[in-house]
Amino acid sequence: MSRTTCRARLACAALCLVLPGLALGGGRIVPRGVQVNEPGGVGVTIPEANWENTSTGVYATGTRQGAATNWDPITAHELTVTLHCTTDQTKAFKQTERLGPRG
Repeated sequence: MSRTTCRARLACAALCLVLPGLALGGGRIVPRGVQVNEPGGVGVTIPEANWENTSTGVYATGTRQGAATNWDPITAHELTVTLHCTTDQTKAFKQTERLGPRG
């Protein structure tokens, strides 16, 4: 079986933090605040958020390296991975909200 794998990290802009929102991964292994849109055929795994210490707590600022693999041997598939960010610490993904090892 032929496949293509891409690897990437996601990060919010300087002074921005991850907006936790709802589970946006569509059943995939991704941290809160990460949205995955694709029609099928692509496996997406982003195992964990990156955390940063600030004067008011520990917040997610992006993700660790993840992978997207196209398992279709014949057709290319497009996908979009979006990291939702905010400058409002009261709405940001704080470590006390962390759910298990995947954030």
